Amino acid sequence: MIVYDVTDKDSFDKVKTWRVELRKYLDPGTPIIIAGNKCDIVNRTVKESEAEEYSRSVGCDHISTSAKSGHNVREAFTQLARSKLSIVMS
Repeated sequence: MIVYDVTDKDSFDKVKTWRVELRKYLDPGTPIIIAGNKCDIVNRTVKESEAEEYSRSVGCDHISTSAKSGHNVREAFTQLARSKLSIVMS
């Protein structure tokens, strides 16, 4: 899971580097989910559509989360676990 701050464009830009680094060390096909944290904050600098488009383009899932409120935190880990399980089962 790669987490970026939706209020910090620089953290989203670094997702691209982090994804490449993860791919170097993970088994091929290992799922990566990209989580945009602080989705509860109105003044975001990273549009959700931009993050979703990027995630799709590199074969990753995207989810908006808030560590403060707990919004989608459990769902992010559940989604990642299900993605991994579906790969193991196939």
